[in-house]
Amino acid sequence: MEAWPVRGIANPNGTSCHVGSALLLLKYCLEPLASQIVADAAANAVNDDVVHVVGQFVRHHDTNVKLLFDTLRSAVEIEARDLGDVITTFMKLINYFCQLTKGDDDDEHRDTKSNLASIWNQCCNAGKVHSVLLGNVKGEDGGNAATHRKETKPRCMPVPFRVNVSSRKQLSLIDMIRDTLQPQVVKDYVWENQSNSCVEIQTSRTLVIDNLPPVWLLHIDWFAPSPDGENDFGTLCVPSKLMTHRILDTKDTSSYYELIGGVLLSQVHDEEITDERDRRHYIPLISKDSVWYMLDDDEEPQEVSEERCLELFGGVSHGEESPFRDNGETVSVRGYLLVYRDPSQCEKLSFVPDQVQNPTCIDWTLPVTFVGRRLRVQWAKGKRYDGVVTSYNETTGKHQIRYDDGDVKEYVLWKKTIEWL
Repeated sequence: MEAWPVRGIANPNGTSCHVGSALLLLKYCLEPLASQIVADAAANAVNDDVVHVVGQFVRHHDTNVKLLFDTLRSAVEIEARDLGDVITTFMKLINYFCQLTKGDDDDEHRDTKSNLASIWNQCCNAGKVHSVLLGNVKGEDGGNAATHRKETKPRCMPVPFRVNVSSRKQLSLIDMIRDTLQPQVVKDYVWENQSNSCVEIQTSRTLVIDNLPPVWLLHIDWFAPSPDGENDFGTLCVPSKLMTHRILDTKDTSSYYELIGGVLLSQVHDEEITDERDRRHYIPLISKDSVWYMLDDDEEPQEVSEERCLELFGGVSHGEESPFRDNGETVSVRGYLLVYRDPSQCEKLSFVPDQVQNPTCIDWTLPVTFVGRRLRVQWAKGKRYDGVVTSYNETTGKHQIRYDDGDVKEYVLWKKTIEWL
């Protein structure tokens, strides 16, 4: 077999495509996490069968697919023999790794989280959002009598971040992200100190992105109903680069995110197939060294041009010529999960596994890489408290610390007396 830079998973019956797609996405698009899984498996740092079989797959691309899938089926409760949803499967796998602890039941470190959770937090779970609530109070004459405003505290951005495609016309991915961030009506919201004399309060909630993670996963939801209630999906213009300033409130017009992979949703249009799941099939697309590959239930990949990949991610509707016709069936293909990466943070991401494993490996020139690390902070009178770094604000230069007792503080870390754990 030719030594391809990427390899797929042989899956002749096609039912386990959601599992194979999730594993290939982990291997090729989340390399810091995949590298840590390999390291943990080699060093027996985590006594867990899933880590060992997935580590073997990532490192050597073990062809024992049955053992791999059977292990996931029993340990992670991923039903590998039936059709499923690739996002659900992927997040089940990630959550399983993040819940693992070091050692075994008799080990003194059995209550210590594995490094996998920290790496996931630094790579994909470091995005922050908050909400702005606006309430327009209607007076008896129908005019606005007053306005309420409230901002919530920053919280973790959902992973993956869902973008609704509810229009039947062609739009850009940037437009759909902006639509997702538009004010949404909130029904029956009760404001603090709300007067009983108010005739009506119309409340809206606007989602604001504070910062993006180094690796940004986007779920393109093609199944959101359109405003007129119809469900006739359009197409989407998916860019190879997402310019950051078009999403965030920033003056930096040079920073961007590059598309490095994703999963296509292939759907059969046949009214005789009553179960919606039986119509679906998932196909990974992976970029390696600026070359795109399609991994459709076969170890040997198919090289695809970037232009064609973007076209498939954007949607080839059933009325057009589709590359996925079988037995006369009409099939449409659309991007279902996209993976974008900030290339300026690639160097930072390469430090992640080493820093997490080695507490003495600290690079103060890369403060964002501290996110996800545990530390001990000295307070007044010599008291010390343990916590974890949950975020970094580049504007203020402060890190947010969530202590084990639930308290949250922000510090300029180099000014504090700390010990990395």
